[in-house]
Amino acid sequence: MSREAVLTIRETEEKAARIRREAAELAKKQMADARRQGEADCERAEAETRAEIRDKLAGVRQQAAELLERSAAEAGARADEISAAAGSRIAMAEDIIIRELVEKCR
Repeated sequence: MSREAVLTIRETEEKAARIRREAAELAKKQMADARRQGEADCERAEAETRAEIRDKLAGVRQQAAELLERSAAEAGARADEISAAAGSRIAMAEDIIIRELVEKCR
């Protein structure tokens, strides 16, 4: 082979080696960039999910508080009805007991 051909081959081999090194460095950089981007996307998705869950939880708590308030009001109204019904029966029972005592005492 001529000296010129040997030099051309050597230059081509060096160029190929440089291209391989640059490609490896570029691939390494792209992998690192992709990993960073993936981590950032994951953190953003996690933050968004936490915010959604926080909002939903606040809504559920509000619904629970409203239900509790409604239930307490309904229970209070029912207790008042029962108390009123019992009050009238107590008055009747007192009248009956007093009449029976009066009859026994005669």
